[in-house]
Amino acid sequence: MRPISLFLCMCLGACTTPAATVETTGATIGALAQYRTFSFERSDAPPQGFRDSARGPEVVDIAETLAADALGRRGLQHTSQDGDLVLVVSVGRRVVDKEKALSRTSVAITGDRVEIVQVPEGAILIDAYDRRTHATVWRGAATGEIDYDASKLDRARAVKTIDSILERFPSR
Repeated sequence: MRPISLFLCMCLGACTTPAATVETTGATIGALAQYRTFSFERSDAPPQGFRDSARGPEVVDIAETLAADALGRRGLQHTSQDGDLVLVVSVGRRVVDKEKALSRTSVAITGDRVEIVQVPEGAILIDAYDRRTHATVWRGAATGEIDYDASKLDRARAVKTIDSILERFPSR
């Protein structure tokens, strides 16, 4: 079975963390007309380029709950297994280099305008594929800066980011 990747920001950061970058690709509304049911499968790996996250299971649960509601509003029936359309959710984290602007004082002292800092980034991958053909039906992605040192998941931010991806899923 070939999972189809949908990155969705892991959304673990504080409110001051920049908003997630959301991207979606996939089927047109007409192409979804053939699907009546959907189910979930658990991914056994984080998205490519990311590693496992301790908060991953919590984020996957939130994503599946919100996806079930969003697809239900679009006329698809959730079934416990063997849906016409299969969604696979996976999450991960990594550290990326990012340019950070320096203060005027620092620029005056060092002459440098930016410095490179390492920033934790999270992603959620939700794969939407046709159970029979294993063809990709829809893919959405969101990645974003996270506060991995926070003591608990920023649930409100997770919900907001997941909703921003799922609102792009076409209606039947």
